[in-house]
Amino acid sequence: MGSTNSVNITINLDRTNPFYFAGESVSGTVIADIKEEHVKVDEVFLVLKGKVGYTTDPSDFGPYGSRNMDGFFHEVSFFSEKKVLENLGPEKKELIYHSGQHSWKFNIQLPPQLPPTINEPL
Repeated sequence: MGSTNSVNITINLDRTNPFYFAGESVSGTVIADIKEEHVKVDEVFLVLKGKVGYTTDPSDFGPYGSRNMDGFFHEVSFFSEKKVLENLGPEKKELIYHSGQHSWKFNIQLPPQLPPTINEPL
């Protein structure tokens, strides 16, 4: 369902403030607008990831002693949770979605042990 030619996916959060803190719930709706006649899938899921990125000052030297002026970007993952919205299960033989809009509600609880910079309200 991730092909840009067959499906447009929109995620709407239930609240307007996009900042979330440790222990809060992230909830909303995933909307899939299917453009093809039908799409067959094994499951529908959402993955919520928490990452922090930062740049460090350049400290290495290039060829002939020239200083590398490009900073180094680092990315650290600190949270990842997959929420299955719909799957085959024992009672379903296949998941087929026909053209049109389909939606799924989700609610993901953030853990209380998130990094401190995210743990403190503004």
